[in-house]
Amino acid sequence: MFLLMLFVLSVAVVLIVTALAPLLPAGPARTLGNLGWRDK
Repeated sequence: MFLLMLFVLSVAVVLIVTALAPLLPAGPARTLGNLGWRDK
């Protein structure tokens, strides 16, 4: 049960970071883009 909660939280964090990536400064946004989190 704990692992399931941890998995759900990790997915939520990834989605939130991906959604906020364009709003972050150029540094973090570029890093996320290099990691492939952003399609655009």
